[in-house]
Amino acid sequence: MTSLLDDQNQWNEELIKVHFLPIDVEVILNISLGDGSLANELCWHFDKRENYSVKGGYKLTHTLKEALSPSTSDNKTDWWWFL
Repeated sequence: MTSLLDDQNQWNEELIKVHFLPIDVEVILNISLGDGSLANELCWHFDKRENYSVKGGYKLTHTLKEALSPSTSDNKTDWWWFL
């Protein structure tokens, strides 16, 4: 499996340029990778404890569905594309 990071934990610019649009390449390459002194951690910012749960995800989809629902039945919105 090929990584977007090289052996020195820097962006593999050539690989990124091959697989992404130029506008996205610029954004990706400007993401700071840090110095590696801190461990990465997955967080779910929709929960106070930052933990993901199926219940929390389900609740969020219904909250978004209600917020993005059209005012008339003629305007159907594919709300899941907004996630």
